[in-house]
Amino acid sequence: MVAPQKRGRLTPSDNKRSDGAIEVRQLVRALNKSYEGSVVAGDNIHSFFNDYGYNAIQGWVINDGDGQFKVSFSRDGVVYGDQWTMLPGERTDLNGLDIHSIKITFVTLAANYRIWLI
Repeated sequence: MVAPQKRGRLTPSDNKRSDGAIEVRQLVRALNKSYEGSVVAGDNIHSFFNDYGYNAIQGWVINDGDGQFKVSFSRDGVVYGDQWTMLPGERTDLNGLDIHSIKITFVTLAANYRIWLI
């Protein structure tokens, strides 16, 4: 059963900073999904949309291993954007993106990853 989506909304704070700026917060009411694994060959594709029925809008990817892998994401599950390489210990924030699926592509051995999306 697909979890119901509760969209986030931007809300300005009533408190102004001393420099006059207004803080804006985004409230997201949705379930998170995490993916963990090792890339040993080819591509590992994780579809948030197939798991929940809507796209993720926040999250991160972490390289937990000693190897490298490439990451790309899709808004529709078909067309993927440009890949970027994740080196050991790197974290990429995915906040504000419209993510249907994430593709992790093998580059070197010992490439372990964690993905967290909401």
